[in-house]
This record gives sequence, C-alpha cells and structure tokens, in this order.
Amino acid sequence: MGLSLRLLVIVGLLLSAGPSYAYDNASAVNVFSHEMLTCVSYYTLLAGELRQSGDTMDSYKYFVTASDILKKAKAMVPTSRLQEKLDLITAKMQAKRGEGEGGSTLYLQEYADTCRKLAASPEARLKYWMDKR
Repeated sequence: MGLSLRLLVIVGLLLSAGPSYAYDNASAVNVFSHEMLTCVSYYTLLAGELRQSGDTMDSYKYFVTASDILKKAKAMVPTSRLQEKLDLITAKMQAKRGEGEGGSTLYLQEYADTCRKLAASPEARLKYWMDKR
C-alpha cells in the first residue's frame, strides 16, 4: 500500500473515531494539511535559494521533497483551494523571510525541524495533531 493511500486510510479511521481528542478529528486534519502546505512552501523556497547559490544537488533533493509532500496534501485539501492556500502560505513565508537581518536564516530555522519530521513520517505528524492536548 502506497504512503498516500496509507495516509488516507489513517485519516479516514481517525475522522470516523469518536471525539476523544483535544482537537476534534476534522480540526486536527485541517491543521495537519496546513502544516503540509507550509512545508511544501518551505522546501520550495529552500530549493530555490540553493539553486541560486549553485547547489543543484541539494536543490533537486528539496524540490523532490516538496513534490512528495504536495502529492500527499492533494489527498487532503480540496483541489479548488489548494493553489490558493499554497500561494498565501508562500507569500507570508517570503515576507517573513525578507524581514530584518538574517531573515532568510530565521525562516529556515523556524520551519526546518517541523518540516523534517513531516517529510520523514507524515503519519507521526498526523498522530501528533490528533493527540495534541
């Protein structure tokens, strides 16, 4: 069973479970899908910066990671709203990145840990949001 299908099955099971969590199941899935789109933006912007600096190997790796996360997000976010949400998140991230000295470094640090965890195990990140107290 592919990762996207497994993720859909997990989301379906969690949404059908009773509301015994701090977030109701639909809210947790919504927060998780927003986090996924945030990480798509993060990896895309990071890849663009690396490409501009001449680091094409790492740039490619991060573009692939962004693409993989986007494929999974498409299963959770209505397609009609996906690009709109992604554009908004990316614009906010670019604005934050440009603020003050070292803005680029700051945005890298702010998103790096969460996005690394999400890329490594989307199921664990979804569980994190479902169990969040």
